[in-house]
Amino acid sequence: MNEKDKKLTELIPCLLESIKTFQMERKDFKNEDLARELKINVKDLEELIDLAVKEGFLDSRKNLRITEKGERLIEFHRERYVHDKYVHGTGILGRISRIFEKKNDNMRYHWKVRHRIDEDAIKSFQLNIRRLKGRIEETVPLSQLLEGEEAIVSYLLGGYGMVKRLTEMGLTPGTRIKIMRRGLLRGPIQVEVRGSCLALGHGVASRVFVKPLRRAKT
Repeated sequence: MNEKDKKLTELIPCLLESIKTFQMERKDFKNEDLARELKINVKDLEELIDLAVKEGFLDSRKNLRITEKGERLIEFHRERYVHDKYVHGTGILGRISRIFEKKNDNMRYHWKVRHRIDEDAIKSFQLNIRRLKGRIEETVPLSQLLEGEEAIVSYLLGGYGMVKRLTEMGLTPGTRIKIMRRGLLRGPIQVEVRGSCLALGHGVASRVFVKPLRRAKT
């Protein structure tokens, strides 16, 4: 496999996510729209689609229907992204921990055994990332937002008790939130949710993943 094919292969999950989002929103779309989403030219997009069809992730080039294999790839890509970037982190310690951690393609088993997340919380997390519109890379922890920034809650990641408590506070997928105030360093974050103001610890806020709507004015 040459370098170009390797890069195209890495883009397959992003292609599938973009197609799925357009279909979930019931939008008509053309190859030009997909190319714009992926920031590639139309010729490369056509090669990418052919590769996805060849690998069994898309039914055909004509209808762009995502196969069961393609759906599994989307879910695995999303879980692996959250796991590698936000659970372990991208720094030196995160990379070291992944070296010593056995690679396991069964993410449900991995969340439960390695990270001690209970079954109900895992099911909720996996359900919400399957329903996610857009690319997983567009979501960030609430703890990264700036004062005045607004976002839509996408999914929660943590133990069932914490997820249940946050849900009861109104932080459910699809809910619009706004950052009212940030504490110094890793202090509490005040969030407006459904007309009420909540104070979340930095650690808890880092387990609420959102899709920013607009950048705060500076």
